[in-house]
Amino acid sequence: MAKTNNKPTVKDVARIAGVSPMTVSNVINASGRVGEETADRVREAIQQLGYRQSTTARRFRLSKQWAIGLLVIDENPNFLSDPFTAELISGLTNYLTNIGYSLTIRGIRPSRFDARNAFKGIETDGLVLLLSGKQNARLKYVRATQELKVPTVMVQEPPFAGMAALASVRQDDYGGGALLARHLLETGARVFWMLVTKTIWPALEARGDGFKSILDSIPGARLELLMCENESFEVVYKTTSNALLLGRPDALVGLNDQMAISALRAAQDHGLAAPDDIQITGFNGLAFWKLTNPRLTTVQSCGHDVGYQAAKNLVDALNTGTFSQNDMVLPVRLYLGQTTSSRK
Repeated sequence: MAKTNNKPTVKDVARIAGVSPMTVSNVINASGRVGEETADRVREAIQQLGYRQSTTARRFRLSKQWAIGLLVIDENPNFLSDPFTAELISGLTNYLTNIGYSLTIRGIRPSRFDARNAFKGIETDGLVLLLSGKQNARLKYVRATQELKVPTVMVQEPPFAGMAALASVRQDDYGGGALLARHLLETGARVFWMLVTKTIWPALEARGDGFKSILDSIPGARLELLMCENESFEVVYKTTSNALLLGRPDALVGLNDQMAISALRAAQDHGLAAPDDIQITGFNGLAFWKLTNPRLTTVQSCGHDVGYQAAKNLVDALNTGTFSQNDMVLPVRLYLGQTTSSRK
């Protein structure tokens, strides 16, 4: 007796959702215009029936890989352990998985970058870039990716002028740095230390620039940079501890929460209490910052939303030929914890 094929079809999904097979196809392929309520009905029907479209068939028919690549240029081989990068990837996959795309992740250390071989074997419909290094180096990386001739979205920095098929999605790191500076100035702080690293990230630079822009107009405000070899707990702790042997600022600013928490621990081990003896701030407000005692004052980032919007912008470009926005800037907000004082 011949076997029957009981696999659900597009027509079955359309019948359950009460729409046409073309509408189902548009939802699956993220093409055409489908209202969100209708799209939700289609997705529910797909889940109910356990419908799976053949990836091989889609690739053959549409000449697509149905894959997006994330390229991270980072000297740290454990780049996936970074909390912001993890949030970014969550946002990317949450959007892409829902419409049938996969995400390919490749990390490259700047010291080993070779434009001829960096992208060998990458078969994706579009790219998302998270880059570290000086601006001229980042420009080199972007120019190399342009040779792939696929739509590309940079995250966490503005797009480079004159680059074809290139857009940017980022959070307002500059504005977040300015928020921290205004808050600390309102508490009466005038002497600041800022923890920075040798590895240059455009987002961290923007946070520092935003902070400095506010101090520039304040008489008597002074800023000293504490250079750290990297962002690890041990390095930041030692750098802070050594500096505290020679003096003490009114406020110590970490350009991310990891550095701020390391500094908080160093200050406590020197017998300094926050905020009475020294004020400390971080940046990102991801899950672990709530575990500090006292709770850290920080700027809450939107890493997940950056990833989600980057994926959406990229798929829009694949479907329509143009990005929905060439430079999307998402808002951040200040969270007042217990490591800074009230206004004076």
